[in-house]
Amino acid sequence: MSEDRNVLTYKCPNCGAPVQYDGKGEVAVTCNYCGAAAPVPAELLPHPAITASQLVTKANPTAVSEVTPVAASVTGCGLAALFSGIAVAASLIVAIAVATHGFSSAGSNVVDVGGAKATVSAIKPTKVVVRPTPVPTPTPRYAIPTLAFGGEGVGVGLFKDARSVGVDGDGNIYVGEYTGGRIQVFDSQGDFINSFFAGHSNTLMLGFAVDRTGHVYVADGQYITRYDGKSGKSLGRLVYPGGPGFGELAVTSDGGLVAMWYQRREGIFTSTEGAREDLVRFDAQGKVVLVIQGPISSQTDNVELNNLPAVDGQGNIYILAEMASSIFKFSPEGKFINRFGSRGSGAGQLLQASSLAIDSRGQLYVADFNHVHIFGPTGQAVHTFSLDRSAGAFTFDDKGDLIVLSNDRTHVTRYTLGL
Repeated sequence: MSEDRNVLTYKCPNCGAPVQYDGKGEVAVTCNYCGAAAPVPAELLPHPAITASQLVTKANPTAVSEVTPVAASVTGCGLAALFSGIAVAASLIVAIAVATHGFSSAGSNVVDVGGAKATVSAIKPTKVVVRPTPVPTPTPRYAIPTLAFGGEGVGVGLFKDARSVGVDGDGNIYVGEYTGGRIQVFDSQGDFINSFFAGHSNTLMLGFAVDRTGHVYVADGQYITRYDGKSGKSLGRLVYPGGPGFGELAVTSDGGLVAMWYQRREGIFTSTEGAREDLVRFDAQGKVVLVIQGPISSQTDNVELNNLPAVDGQGNIYILAEMASSIFKFSPEGKFINRFGSRGSGAGQLLQASSLAIDSRGQLYVADFNHVHIFGPTGQAVHTFSLDRSAGAFTFDDKGDLIVLSNDRTHVTRYTLGL
């Protein structure tokens, strides 16, 4: 590099040929030999170049402790390149700030670069609050299974055609087979205790109920027989002056029993003439204390053949008439109170009702294919929920858990209810 008056000479960085510079401030001179733009060395410029790292340090000496410059110097690129370098440095500051948990601007610094004034915002750290992505809370199940056992078969703990289920005061679970009269008894954990037979191989178990003392009642379409559930010993038949014809059964809270009796249940019916359903109530000693003649047909003028009774803690009697898809309520004295429910899929309606049970609060539970409907004592629809398996029959134990026999007649499940 040489100097002659006001003309300075330096080597072209592209070809090495001498390039003359008149010292007037150009940042680059065209090489006469190769024709390329030859940047003027920084030391020949009127003002020294400021590197990117110097710019950052001068703008905010506390923002970063060490910065790798984007360019070694701001030289030979003209005024646009100078401000481009400032922009790059500022961008670098922001990038570093974000990488170190976020910054916000506060105040500014003025930097003198080659005679030009540049304002660079000061950077100071600020707290960044990271909020976790909200996770939807799943809707709690209304019925939570706590016990399940069974399966299809004829062996111990298996069921072939089970249609009845009951529970005693100790939580022991009784399961009755529709054909053949086999009854299996399990403890509250689902472990097998014993089994016995009610009737004979051709017995059809049309009615089934278990009281809190462990007495098992079976109706075969003719008579009601009481058994000791622990031994399977027959304790004799309940006597009814109307003769044979008993079907569906339900126990009462005082140790008694209600039973549906039919004057005629088979054949073709064109009217209620010569056919009638009665509800018969027995006390704990097996004595008849109430008879309601035609409780359903007297209200509908139709013969009802499938009627499921239940009694609440106050002695009110409810009958679920499957054909009418309705529940009929009677006082403890047998007086008709009201009717609720109808056929359909809406609130308070039934399609294929198969079981009726009452909880300790007097609410009615109706198994209806894949759902269970809850009704209040006056008939208002309260809630509907689903089970893992559709229910064929169910009952409540003394803890308020629902004991369910599946509609496929092969499994028993205990559910704890409520949210």
